[in-house]
Formats: sequence, C-alpha cells, structure tokens
Amino acid sequence: MLPVRCDLHCFDLPFAQPPTSRTSASVPLILWNQRWEYDKDPELIPQPYHHDCLYEDFEGLMARLRWALARPDRARALADRLRPAVAEFDWTQMGPRYDEAMMTLVAAG
Repeated sequence: MLPVRCDLHCFDLPFAQPPTSRTSASVPLILWNQRWEYDKDPELIPQPYHHDCLYEDFEGLMARLRWALARPDRARALADRLRPAVAEFDWTQMGPRYDEAMMTLVAAG
C-alpha cells in the first residue's frame, strides 16, 4: 500500500529494467505500514519478517522499496520465505469466503 499523494518518481533508478510480465509464480514483497495495526493485523506477519516488511513512516517505506528495487533477487527470496505465512490470504482462498458472505447478505434480504 502506498500513501495518498505518493510521488513514485522517487523510485526511478538509472539502472532500472522495464518490468517483466507477471506470471503466476511471481511473488510480491509485502510492505506494511505498522501504524495501521488496529485494522490490518500486522501481527499476522511472523516476527522474523517485521524488520523487512513493516515500516512506521514514509521514510521507512522508501527505504524498503529502494532495497527491494535494488536487490530484486533478495526481495524475491524474502517473499518466497514469507509465502507460507500469508498463503491463507491469497485471493483464491479469500474470494470464496467473500462470495459466501455476500450471498448470505443477499439471502437475508
């Protein structure tokens, strides 16, 4: 998540490569603003990943994004290690739950 009015040009790197096409095997690195704890449950991210994935302010976000953009192989490896902890939140898992909840609401009229 990026805060509103985030200037993405600050991520431009002179050596940046154009993005490759996304495949089902690609894994995003999760960066989470821990100030949103009251509604986003960052404690669901295992403690060993807090330093790499949670940030408190815009500067923390920038530092983690710069790291990930400059080291895509290491960021991908981190995302791969984190995958089992967040797999239950994949849309293939969550989508049917939301569909069921919506159908229950519709049926209740």
